[in-house]
Amino acid sequence: MTDEEFAAFYARAVRRLTGQLYVMTGDFHEAQDVVQEAFARAWARRHRIDQDLGPEAWVRTVAWRLAVSRWRRVVRGQRAWRRRGD
Repeated sequence: MTDEEFAAFYARAVRRLTGQLYVMTGDFHEAQDVVQEAFARAWARRHRIDQDLGPEAWVRTVAWRLAVSRWRRVVRGQRAWRRRGD
């Protein structure tokens, strides 16, 4: 994918993906963060991402995995805080 193709892909997909991740996470700012991080990772791989194989699905999957990882980190932190016993 060329730089121009990636820019067009970003313009087409960013709002839709942010909306989808907002529905999944329930947090608009978190959705924005993970979608932007996923696009940053896609940008680094833009020459290897084939438009015919669904780059939007790739970005959505990466964003979802990032959101899940962040959620797990928060949950583990809360559990550790409760175990602390203060």
